[in-house]
Amino acid sequence: YLDHVLICCKAGRPKDYTPNLAKIKVVSYYLQKMASALFASLNECAERETTDQQYAANVMRMENSYFFTQGIKQRGIELTTLYAKQITGASVICKQSTDAYLGWMIKREFKAMHSLFSNISRIRKDVGDADVPIHVPRAQFVRTLQKESSKEIMKEKIGVVYARMESAHP
Repeated sequence: YLDHVLICCKAGRPKDYTPNLAKIKVVSYYLQKMASALFASLNECAERETTDQQYAANVMRMENSYFFTQGIKQRGIELTTLYAKQITGASVICKQSTDAYLGWMIKREFKAMHSLFSNISRIRKDVGDADVPIHVPRAQFVRTLQKESSKEIMKEKIGVVYARMESAHP
């Protein structure tokens, strides 16, 4: 649609003509409304009961906000300027969703380590530092660290996280 609007605005003008869509009030107004509707729809889809909130909602927001930003930027300065506010918002959404998706993947790939440190954090908050050795014996702590943090295992798990991020966010 954006490409069609640009073609229509350039029709009958010199080839090097670049329309300033921001100055065409009716066009600017409705293009802004369309962008707002796109993000509202994305948010609605991401928050549906049928959408996996731990995974799909973040990936959906991350991929779509990234695609929006890239799609607008590749169409040139007139659209980048027109959608500057939405690009900024999309960048924030993309970063927040990427961080949440990365957090989900770390919990998924490093389950034992995440569980161990979450448990320690909860114990520290609930009863204090002094009680941590009572609830998490040193032998258990060391065994978990040795098992889960060897160079080979870390390399493999980081590779999985990296590959997932690469496929979700080129």
